Amino acid sequence: MKCCWDVETQRLSSEVPGGWGAIDKFGLAIACVEDLDSGEMWKFREDDVAALVTVLIEAELVVGFNSVDFDSRVIEPYYRKLASPADQPLAKRLRHLDIFQEAKQITGEWPSLEKMARANLGRGKTGDGLQAVALYKAQRFDELEAYCGEDVKLTADLWRLGQKQKFLMVPAKKGPKRMVVNW
Repeated sequence: MKCCWDVETQRLSSEVPGGWGAIDKFGLAIACVEDLDSGEMWKFREDDVAALVTVLIEAELVVGFNSVDFDSRVIEPYYRKLASPADQPLAKRLRHLDIFQEAKQITGEWPSLEKMARANLGRGKTGDGLQAVALYKAQRFDELEAYCGEDVKLTADLWRLGQKQKFLMVPAKKGPKRMVVNW
C-alpha cells in the first residue's frame, strides 16, 4: 500500500521547553492516513499510535509534507515505547517521499503546503497549525480530524499531480521554480 499522512499536535512550539528543537514533546493530537490507491482515510488519536506505526512501517511508500523532520519526530516518542532498543528511528524505517524536502532542495526556501497547493492545485488549506492546537484543546475532535484530513488530501493530490505531469511548481521569492519529479 502507498499512503499519505499528516499529524496535528497537542501543543505549539511556544508551549514546550526547547521549542522547535523539542518537536518530540509536542504530543500527538491526531494523525490522518490516506490509502493512495483506494482513497480510504484512517484517523489515529494518541491511544491508536501502535496501529498508526504498523500502517506506516508496512506501507511500500509514505508520502508527506515535512513528514521526515516534523511528523515523524512527533510520533518518535510513542514509537520508542513500541520498538526494541535496537530499532532505527521511525523516520529511517519508513519509505518516505517528503514533498517538502524535495521542494526545499529546489529553492533553498521553506515552501508551505498552502503555497504549494495554491500554485499547483488552485486551492489551499482550510486552516493552520495554530487553529489545530486550539481545536484539540477545545476537544473539537471532529473539526480537528476534518482539518488534518484536508491537509492529507492536499498532499496526496500534489503527489498525484506530480506523478501525472512529472513536475510541480514550487513558489519562491525570486519566482516559481519547476520541480521535476519521478514518482
